[in-house]
Amino acid sequence: VTVFKPVNGILEGTKVDELKLNSIYDYEKITTLFKNFDTMSFLDLMLNYQDLQKKGYNKDYLDQNLNSMLSLPFFLFMMTALASILTMNTLKQSNNFTFIVVGLIACVAVYYFKDLSLALGKTDRVSLSLAAWIPVAVIGLFSSIGILQINEK
Repeated sequence: VTVFKPVNGILEGTKVDELKLNSIYDYEKITTLFKNFDTMSFLDLMLNYQDLQKKGYNKDYLDQNLNSMLSLPFFLFMMTALASILTMNTLKQSNNFTFIVVGLIACVAVYYFKDLSLALGKTDRVSLSLAAWIPVAVIGLFSSIGILQINEK
């Protein structure tokens, strides 16, 4: 180990064979301190919310992960509704190629829109909680417009 100490404004390094450090943290506590929220369950996040805040996790980041987990079922429902609307619009038409192209473009647009929304939340353009719900609201709006158009036909 090289220990650097300032001497007259210049850092001088001294090599030490062994360095002991006293800490209240052990290996297990350090490895459990940093968790990947993508692998954490919703229930685990809800039950350990206060403990995670005490360990130093950012409250906004915890809220964003909580809101993204809450919005996921609604997002999947809206995506299913959007897919069914695209399918119902093409029942009378026989051109499947355009249906495939429109479906792929819609999937790519939704994917990038969701990433854009989270990026806007992380740069504080919108709140992190709102950033998780914006794609659900926009897809819900497009789905409701599509339902109205199918109902008119």
